[in-house]
Amino acid sequence: MKISSLRTVFRNMVTLFSKRLIEFSFLFFFHVYIARNLGVEEFGRFSFALAFAMLFLGLADVGLYRYLHREAAKGLGDFKNIMGNVLVLKGFLSLLVMGLIVFTINMLGYASSTKMLIYVIGVATVLYSYQLLFIGIFRGGQKMELEFASNWFEKPLLLVFTVLALRMNLGVLSIAYILLVLRFISLLLSIFFYFKNFGSITLHREKIEQYFNLLKAAFPYGVFFILSLFYVNISTTILSYLKGNTDVGIYQVVMKLMIFFMIIPEAVTESIFPRLTQYFYDAKENLNRLYSQMIKLLAFFAFPIAVFFLFMGDFIVDITFGHKYAKAAQLLPILGAIVIFRFLAYGVGALLTAADLQ
Repeated sequence: MKISSLRTVFRNMVTLFSKRLIEFSFLFFFHVYIARNLGVEEFGRFSFALAFAMLFLGLADVGLYRYLHREAAKGLGDFKNIMGNVLVLKGFLSLLVMGLIVFTINMLGYASSTKMLIYVIGVATVLYSYQLLFIGIFRGGQKMELEFASNWFEKPLLLVFTVLALRMNLGVLSIAYILLVLRFISLLLSIFFYFKNFGSITLHREKIEQYFNLLKAAFPYGVFFILSLFYVNISTTILSYLKGNTDVGIYQVVMKLMIFFMIIPEAVTESIFPRLTQYFYDAKENLNRLYSQMIKLLAFFAFPIAVFFLFMGDFIVDITFGHKYAKAAQLLPILGAIVIFRFLAYGVGALLTAADLQ
């Protein structure tokens, strides 16, 4: 890899990692704070609502994020010609997803307070799926700083306003509304930075078949996204339905710890992905070398984290979420093994997507 290319990758990796570190640190402290203040059962209810809504994020996206990411990474500007039609398709998907959320949660027979919580978080999730489109373009165009500028404030303000809301005894629903408002502001800023840096969005009048073709082109990218979201969140949904929110609260402590460390493989793979795509088309002799370096870097980070979870589980849970969640420490050795596979899977997924083998 040329020195200039290496510098670009390194700069984007540092930018994305810094952004995600800030986001996930505030998000982690947000979960720690509500876990300690709401108690195990109410924390479990809020965590269930988040997980249930996230089950449908993949259906709201259907691969459009990764598809635009890859088109932007080609550096040909083709994504500008389809962005308008992507947004139209996104509108239909959003209505479909909200309908599925309302129908499913009512079929499961949850209390009205839980359903209202899920409705608000569901809308926030749909807004985030729109923001993902612009994030994909920013990352593919190697403009990580635009992603940072559009939503750096979201997680810090979520923590600040949540602390204020709980001190005022406004309840868990107020947290959902705070999340909704902040997601809306982040989306508006993403749109602003897109127009400022990439130009206008043109809507081409297409036949209905063209939208199906767009969906067909994007969906292979979405299969992994849909399945990964399903894999991560379905267990929380089933646990809530069968055992109740207290067990969900214990289980979610483990999940929050794992998600926090996922900023590392995401920063590595998302930063290198544009180069993988370019090398696949223009310099295949460099592709294997770059992929090998990426896997070694992911393994370098994964194994120490796994060892840390294996031997320090009780200590980690106690100093973060508190003694009420002590049972979660029993699950951390299993989490250590999962971390290794998840880190390496990020690298494999990036290569397959870059090579159009998703």
